[in-house]
Amino acid sequence: MPTPDNADVSRRDYFFPVLPAPLRSLLDAKAKRGEEFSEDEAVLDVMLALDRNDLRPHRYLAKRWGWSASRAYRVLDALRTEAARWRRFGADVKHSETEVKHSETENAHIVAVKGTSETQVKHSETEAKQYRTDSDTRTQKKQNPPIVPPGGAGGGVETGKDATGNGVPGGAGRADRFAEWWSVYPSGHKVKKKDALKKWRARKLDRIADTLIADVQRRVAEDDKWKRGFVPNPTTYLNGDRWEDDIARPKRGDSAVTTSADFLPDFADMD
Repeated sequence: MPTPDNADVSRRDYFFPVLPAPLRSLLDAKAKRGEEFSEDEAVLDVMLALDRNDLRPHRYLAKRWGWSASRAYRVLDALRTEAARWRRFGADVKHSETEVKHSETENAHIVAVKGTSETQVKHSETEAKQYRTDSDTRTQKKQNPPIVPPGGAGGGVETGKDATGNGVPGGAGRADRFAEWWSVYPSGHKVKKKDALKKWRARKLDRIADTLIADVQRRVAEDDKWKRGFVPNPTTYLNGDRWEDDIARPKRGDSAVTTSADFLPDFADMD
C-alpha cells in the first residue's frame, strides 16, 4: 500500500463517492486566502483530488490546509485504512456468496445421489418380487404335474434323452434344463459355456435344476458379492457346489471381503 508521501495513488486506495465539481472551487478559494481547513474540508479536498487523479504528497496538503505535516499524514493514513477495511468487507461478502453457491451445488448432488439410490432399491424390489413369482409358479407345477398317457401322444412308448444322454421313457426328456440355468446366469459372467455344460452332464445336475436356477436368481437379487460384480464363472459355480453357500449380506461400516476364488477360474476344471 502506498504511503501518504506517494503522489501516484488511485481512487482504489480510498473509498469515496463522486462529489460535485463546485466544491473544488470553494476549497481552492479557501486555500488561497490562507484559511485553515477543518478535518471535514480536508477529507472533501482529498476526495476531489482523487476524482481528478491528482492527490498530492502530505507535505503539500499540509501547507494547503494550514496544518502541520504530521497532522496531514495522520488524516491521509486514517482514510486509507478505512478504505482497506471496506475492501476487506466486500471480499468477505463475496466469499460468503461463493460458499452459499457451493453448498447449493452439494445439496443438488446429494438429491441426485438419493434419487439414484431410490431407483436401485426399487429395481432390487422388482427383481425380488419376480423371483418370488417364479418360485411360486415352479412350486405349483411340481405339486400339480401334467398327466401323460403311458403310450404318449403317439400311442407308443417314446424314448427321449436327458442331459446325460441316458434314455428316459415317456417323452422328450429334460435336455433343456442346462439352457434354462444358463439363461438366468448374470450377463457379463457367462464364460466357457462348453466346459459348464460338460460339468452339468457329468454331475447329472438336471435332477436339481430347479434348485440351481432358483439359487442363481436369488443371488442376483440378494447376494452382496454378486450385486457388486464378484460372480464366479459358471464352471466354478457348478464344480464348487456354490448353491450351498450362504447368501453374502453387506456388513455395516465394512465392505464384504472377497477373495480371488470368487471370480477367478477353477483350475480343477481345466483338465
